[in-house]
Amino acid sequence: MDSQKVDAVVIGAGAGGLCAAARLAHGGLHTLVVDDKDRLGGRASTEEIDGFKVNIGAIAIEFDGVFEETFHTVGAPLEIRAPEPASSFFLDGKVIDVGRGGWSLLLRQLTKQASRILEKFADARSGNLPDGRQSTEDWLKGYTSNATVHALFRNLCAAIFACNAAELPARAFLTYFTSKGAFKKFGFCPRGTIGVWNSLGTAIRRNGDIWLGTPATTIHTSNGKVEGVTVLRNGEKVRIDTDLVISNAGPKATVALAGREAFPADYLAKVKNDLRPAANIVINVASR
Repeated sequence: MDSQKVDAVVIGAGAGGLCAAARLAHGGLHTLVVDDKDRLGGRASTEEIDGFKVNIGAIAIEFDGVFEETFHTVGAPLEIRAPEPASSFFLDGKVIDVGRGGWSLLLRQLTKQASRILEKFADARSGNLPDGRQSTEDWLKGYTSNATVHALFRNLCAAIFACNAAELPARAFLTYFTSKGAFKKFGFCPRGTIGVWNSLGTAIRRNGDIWLGTPATTIHTSNGKVEGVTVLRNGEKVRIDTDLVISNAGPKATVALAGREAFPADYLAKVKNDLRPAANIVINVASR
Protein backbone atom coordinates (compact mmCIF):
# COMPACT_ATOMS: atom_id res chain seq x y z
CA MET A 1 0.00 0.00 0.00
CA ASP A 2 1.30 3.45 -0.93
CA SER A 3 1.69 6.01 1.85
CA GLN A 4 1.99 9.77 2.12
CA LYS A 5 2.30 12.27 4.94
CA VAL A 6 0.44 15.56 5.38
CA ASP A 7 -0.17 17.97 8.22
CA ALA A 8 -3.95 17.46 8.30
CA VAL A 9 -6.64 15.33 6.67
CA VAL A 10 -10.26 16.45 6.35
CA ILE A 11 -12.79 13.74 5.54
CA GLY A 12 -15.80 15.15 3.72
CA ALA A 13 -15.98 18.12 1.35
CA GLY A 14 -19.20 19.54 2.74
CA ALA A 15 -19.58 23.02 4.20
CA GLY A 16 -17.96 22.17 7.54
CA GLY A 17 -15.10 20.21 6.04
CA LEU A 18 -14.22 22.82 3.44
CA CYS A 19 -14.36 25.70 5.91
CA ALA A 20 -12.11 23.81 8.33
CA ALA A 21 -9.70 22.80 5.57
CA ALA A 22 -9.49 26.34 4.20
CA ARG A 23 -8.61 27.72 7.63
CA LEU A 24 -6.03 24.99 8.23
CA ALA A 25 -4.38 25.53 4.85
CA HIS A 26 -4.41 29.29 5.34
CA GLY A 27 -2.82 28.79 8.75
CA GLY A 28 0.16 27.01 7.21
CA LEU A 29 -0.79 23.33 7.49
CA HIS A 30 -0.60 21.28 4.31
CA THR A 31 -4.12 19.90 4.22
CA LEU A 32 -5.67 17.04 2.27
CA VAL A 33 -9.45 16.90 1.74
CA VAL A 34 -10.98 13.58 0.66
CA ASP A 35 -14.58 12.92 -0.37
CA ASP A 36 -16.33 9.96 -1.97
CA LYS A 37 -18.38 12.23 -4.25
CA ASP A 38 -17.15 13.70 -7.54
CA ARG A 39 -18.07 17.27 -6.54
CA LEU A 40 -17.59 19.72 -3.69
CA GLY A 41 -20.33 20.82 -1.33
CA GLY A 42 -21.76 17.64 0.17
CA ARG A 43 -25.49 18.12 0.67
CA ALA A 44 -25.29 21.75 -0.46
CA SER A 45 -24.03 21.39 -3.99
CA THR A 46 -25.10 21.61 -7.63
CA GLU A 47 -25.48 19.15 -10.49
CA GLU A 48 -26.21 19.79 -14.16
CA ILE A 49 -29.30 18.21 -15.72
CA ASP A 50 -30.16 18.86 -19.38
CA GLY A 51 -28.19 22.10 -19.32
CA PHE A 52 -29.78 23.36 -16.09
CA LYS A 53 -27.82 23.85 -12.88
CA VAL A 54 -29.93 22.06 -10.29
CA ASN A 55 -29.35 22.46 -6.60
CA ILE A 56 -28.72 19.49 -4.32
CA GLY A 57 -29.95 19.96 -0.76
CA ALA A 58 -29.31 23.24 1.04
CA ILE A 59 -29.40 26.28 -1.23
CA ALA A 60 -29.66 29.42 0.92
CA ILE A 61 -26.31 30.69 2.22
CA GLU A 62 -26.35 32.69 5.46
CA PHE A 63 -23.75 35.41 5.75
CA ASP A 64 -22.54 38.04 8.22
CA GLY A 65 -21.22 35.35 10.58
CA VAL A 66 -18.35 32.91 11.00
CA PHE A 67 -19.10 31.44 7.56
CA GLU A 68 -18.53 34.74 5.78
CA GLU A 69 -15.59 35.45 8.08
CA THR A 70 -13.93 32.25 6.86
CA PHE A 71 -14.02 33.44 3.25
CA HIS A 72 -12.55 36.83 4.17
CA THR A 73 -9.87 35.19 6.32
CA VAL A 74 -8.61 32.86 3.58
CA GLY A 75 -9.04 35.37 0.76
CA ALA A 76 -11.81 33.51 -1.07
CA PRO A 77 -14.54 35.49 -2.89
CA LEU A 78 -18.06 34.93 -1.54
CA GLU A 79 -20.48 35.61 -4.38
CA ILE A 80 -23.98 35.87 -2.94
CA ARG A 81 -27.07 37.72 -4.12
CA ALA A 82 -29.40 38.55 -1.25
CA PRO A 83 -33.19 38.65 -1.87
CA GLU A 84 -35.31 41.52 -0.60
CA PRO A 85 -37.23 40.79 1.51
CA ALA A 86 -35.24 37.88 2.85
CA SER A 87 -38.31 35.73 3.50
CA SER A 88 -42.01 36.38 3.18
CA PHE A 89 -45.44 34.76 3.11
CA PHE A 90 -48.22 35.29 0.60
CA LEU A 91 -51.48 35.51 2.53
CA ASP A 92 -54.85 36.75 1.26
CA GLY A 93 -53.22 38.51 -1.67
CA LYS A 94 -50.60 40.24 0.47
CA VAL A 95 -46.85 39.67 0.74
CA ILE A 96 -45.93 39.66 4.42
CA ASP A 97 -42.30 40.22 5.40
CA VAL A 98 -41.82 38.34 8.68
CA GLY A 99 -38.41 39.94 9.12
CA ARG A 100 -39.97 43.35 9.75
CA GLY A 101 -42.61 42.73 12.35
CA GLY A 102 -44.49 40.39 10.06
CA TRP A 103 -44.91 37.72 12.73
CA SER A 104 -47.47 39.87 14.49
CA LEU A 105 -49.37 40.70 11.30
CA LEU A 106 -49.22 37.12 10.09
CA LEU A 107 -50.45 35.45 13.27
CA ARG A 108 -53.12 38.04 14.02
CA GLN A 109 -54.75 37.26 10.67
CA LEU A 110 -54.81 33.55 11.44
CA THR A 111 -55.72 33.08 15.10
CA LYS A 112 -57.31 34.87 18.02
CA GLN A 113 -54.54 33.46 20.20
CA ALA A 114 -51.86 35.44 18.36
CA SER A 115 -51.12 37.66 21.36
CA ARG A 116 -50.37 34.64 23.56
CA ILE A 117 -48.01 33.17 20.97
CA LEU A 118 -46.29 36.51 20.43
CA GLU A 119 -45.82 36.87 24.19
CA LYS A 120 -43.84 33.63 24.16
CA PHE A 121 -41.67 34.96 21.34
CA ALA A 122 -40.98 38.00 23.53
CA ASP A 123 -40.20 35.75 26.50
CA ALA A 124 -37.76 33.77 24.36
CA ARG A 125 -35.89 36.95 23.43
CA SER A 126 -35.28 37.55 27.14
CA GLY A 127 -34.09 33.98 27.69
CA ASN A 128 -37.30 32.46 29.04
CA LEU A 129 -37.56 29.29 26.97
CA PRO A 130 -39.64 26.11 27.22
CA ASP A 131 -38.26 22.79 28.38
CA GLY A 132 -35.92 21.24 25.84
CA ARG A 133 -38.01 18.06 25.73
CA GLN A 134 -41.20 19.78 24.53
CA SER A 135 -41.70 19.67 20.77
CA THR A 136 -42.67 22.69 18.69
CA GLU A 137 -45.97 21.01 17.84
CA ASP A 138 -46.87 20.33 21.48
CA TRP A 139 -45.82 23.83 22.50
CA LEU A 140 -48.01 25.37 19.80
CA LYS A 141 -50.99 23.17 20.73
CA GLY A 142 -50.99 24.90 24.10
CA TYR A 143 -52.00 28.15 22.42
CA THR A 144 -53.95 27.33 19.26
CA SER A 145 -55.52 24.49 17.30
CA ASN A 146 -55.71 26.58 14.11
CA ALA A 147 -54.75 24.26 11.24
CA THR A 148 -53.19 27.03 9.16
CA VAL A 149 -50.97 28.19 12.02
CA HIS A 150 -49.82 24.61 12.62
CA ALA A 151 -49.15 24.19 8.90
CA LEU A 152 -47.09 27.38 8.92
CA PHE A 153 -44.93 26.18 11.81
CA ARG A 154 -44.52 22.75 10.19
CA ASN A 155 -43.39 24.49 7.01
CA LEU A 156 -40.77 26.50 8.88
CA CYS A 157 -39.49 23.44 10.76
CA ALA A 158 -39.12 21.53 7.50
CA ALA A 159 -37.57 24.39 5.54
CA ILE A 160 -35.02 25.45 8.16
CA PHE A 161 -34.37 22.35 10.25
CA ALA A 162 -35.33 19.51 7.85
CA CYS A 163 -37.62 17.88 10.41
CA ASN A 164 -41.23 17.91 11.53
CA ALA A 165 -42.70 20.18 14.19
CA ALA A 166 -43.31 17.08 16.30
CA GLU A 167 -39.56 16.31 16.22
CA LEU A 168 -38.03 19.75 16.75
CA PRO A 169 -37.78 21.05 20.35
CA ALA A 170 -39.72 24.28 20.80
CA ARG A 171 -36.67 25.64 22.58
CA ALA A 172 -34.62 25.30 19.38
CA PHE A 173 -37.36 26.82 17.21
CA LEU A 174 -37.81 29.88 19.43
CA THR A 175 -34.09 30.38 19.96
CA TYR A 176 -33.51 30.45 16.22
CA PHE A 177 -36.40 32.67 15.21
CA THR A 178 -35.86 35.21 17.98
CA SER A 179 -32.12 35.58 17.41
CA LYS A 180 -30.76 38.49 15.41
CA GLY A 181 -29.45 36.32 12.56
CA ALA A 182 -32.40 33.94 12.21
CA PHE A 183 -32.36 33.52 8.47
CA LYS A 184 -32.58 37.27 7.91
CA LYS A 185 -29.23 37.60 6.15
CA PHE A 186 -28.88 35.03 3.41
CA GLY A 187 -28.59 34.79 -0.33
CA PHE A 188 -27.94 32.56 -3.31
CA CYS A 189 -24.85 32.01 -5.43
CA PRO A 190 -25.57 32.83 -9.10
CA ARG A 191 -23.20 30.04 -10.16
CA GLY A 192 -25.20 27.51 -8.17
CA THR A 193 -24.45 26.63 -4.56
CA ILE A 194 -21.34 24.77 -5.68
CA GLY A 195 -19.89 28.14 -6.68
CA VAL A 196 -19.08 29.11 -3.09
CA TRP A 197 -17.38 25.75 -2.49
CA ASN A 198 -15.30 26.07 -5.64
CA SER A 199 -14.03 29.37 -4.23
CA LEU A 200 -13.00 27.66 -0.99
CA GLY A 201 -11.48 24.82 -2.99
CA THR A 202 -9.18 27.27 -4.76
CA ALA A 203 -8.06 28.62 -1.39
CA ILE A 204 -7.39 25.12 -0.04
CA ARG A 205 -5.30 24.13 -3.06
CA ARG A 206 -2.87 26.98 -2.36
CA ASN A 207 -1.49 24.86 0.48
CA GLY A 208 -3.17 21.51 0.08
CA ASP A 209 -5.00 19.06 -2.13
CA ILE A 210 -8.55 17.86 -2.71
CA TRP A 211 -9.15 14.26 -3.73
CA LEU A 212 -12.69 13.75 -5.01
CA GLY A 213 -14.08 10.30 -5.72
CA THR A 214 -11.82 9.10 -2.92
CA PRO A 215 -13.65 7.54 0.03
CA ALA A 216 -11.95 7.18 3.39
CA THR A 217 -11.98 3.56 4.58
CA THR A 218 -10.23 3.74 7.96
CA ILE A 219 -9.16 6.28 10.55
CA HIS A 220 -6.11 4.86 12.34
CA THR A 221 -5.72 5.51 16.07
CA SER A 222 -3.45 4.29 18.85
CA ASN A 223 -3.56 5.06 22.57
CA GLY A 224 -6.20 7.72 22.09
CA LYS A 225 -4.34 9.54 19.32
CA VAL A 226 -4.97 9.62 15.59
CA GLU A 227 -2.17 8.34 13.37
CA GLY A 228 -3.57 8.54 9.87
CA VAL A 229 -6.27 7.71 7.37
CA THR A 230 -6.55 5.06 4.67
CA VAL A 231 -8.41 6.06 1.52
CA LEU A 232 -9.38 4.33 -1.71
CA ARG A 233 -7.70 6.28 -4.51
CA ASN A 234 -8.19 5.15 -8.12
CA GLY A 235 -9.05 1.66 -6.90
CA GLU A 236 -5.92 1.41 -4.73
CA LYS A 237 -5.58 1.84 -0.98
CA VAL A 238 -3.40 4.75 0.11
CA ARG A 239 -2.29 5.38 3.70
CA ILE A 240 -2.10 9.07 4.69
CA ASP A 241 -0.03 9.60 7.83
CA THR A 242 -1.05 12.59 9.95
CA ASP A 243 -1.67 13.52 13.57
CA LEU A 244 -4.65 15.76 12.75
CA VAL A 245 -7.91 14.45 11.28
CA ILE A 246 -11.20 16.32 11.01
CA SER A 247 -14.22 14.29 9.98
CA ASN A 248 -17.15 16.00 8.28
CA ALA A 249 -18.61 12.62 7.35
CA GLY A 250 -21.15 12.62 10.17
CA PRO A 251 -20.97 11.00 13.63
CA LYS A 252 -22.10 7.50 12.61
CA ALA A 253 -19.74 7.32 9.64
CA THR A 254 -16.87 8.65 11.75
CA VAL A 255 -17.41 6.00 14.42
CA ALA A 256 -17.46 3.33 11.70
CA LEU A 257 -14.19 4.63 10.24
CA ALA A 258 -12.28 4.82 13.53
CA GLY A 259 -13.97 1.97 15.40
CA ARG A 260 -16.09 2.16 18.55
CA GLU A 261 -13.06 1.64 20.77
CA ALA A 262 -11.75 5.09 19.78
CA PHE A 263 -14.68 6.93 21.41
CA PRO A 264 -15.99 7.30 24.97
CA ALA A 265 -19.12 5.38 25.92
CA ASP A 266 -21.27 8.48 26.48
CA TYR A 267 -20.52 9.73 22.96
CA LEU A 268 -21.39 6.36 21.44
CA ALA A 269 -24.68 6.39 23.34
CA LYS A 270 -25.54 9.81 21.92
CA VAL A 271 -24.70 8.69 18.39
CA LYS A 272 -26.96 5.66 18.80
CA ASN A 273 -29.90 7.30 20.57
CA ASP A 274 -29.96 10.98 19.61
CA LEU A 275 -29.35 11.00 15.86
CA ARG A 276 -32.61 11.06 13.93
CA PRO A 277 -31.90 11.65 10.22
CA ALA A 278 -34.54 13.46 8.20
CA ALA A 279 -35.02 14.04 4.49
CA ASN A 280 -36.22 16.99 2.46
CA ILE A 281 -38.21 16.36 -0.71
CA VAL A 282 -37.51 18.98 -3.37
CA ILE A 283 -39.27 19.41 -6.72
CA ASN A 284 -37.31 21.38 -9.32
CA VAL A 285 -39.19 23.06 -12.17
CA ALA A 286 -37.32 24.53 -15.13
CA SER A 287 -38.24 25.99 -18.52
CA ARG A 288 -36.52 27.40 -21.57
